[in-house]
Amino acid sequence: MKLSRLLAVGVAGYATYQVYKNRQAIKEGLLSAKESSQAIKEDVNNIKANLAVIQDQKEQLKAISEDLSYKFRVFNQETQSRLEEIHHTMDKYQMTTNSEN
Repeated sequence: MKLSRLLAVGVAGYATYQVYKNRQAIKEGLLSAKESSQAIKEDVNNIKANLAVIQDQKEQLKAISEDLSYKFRVFNQETQSRLEEIHHTMDKYQMTTNSEN
């Protein structure tokens, strides 16, 4: 047997021994990684569901915003016509008051 093969077998044997010696830590690490992976998948699914809800709410907010914008324009138009009426009435009373003086 050549020295390189003997060295390779020795290194492989040592590595195998270290793996066997630390098998509990390796098992715990793999189990922890698997649990973390599951938690990440659940978080991703929750995020996707929340994004769908946000999109739905965004559409509803857009509809409400358009409705409020329309109602605000109608309110402004009504207010302007009433203000014009009030100014007209005030002008009429001011003219009669000025003509009396």
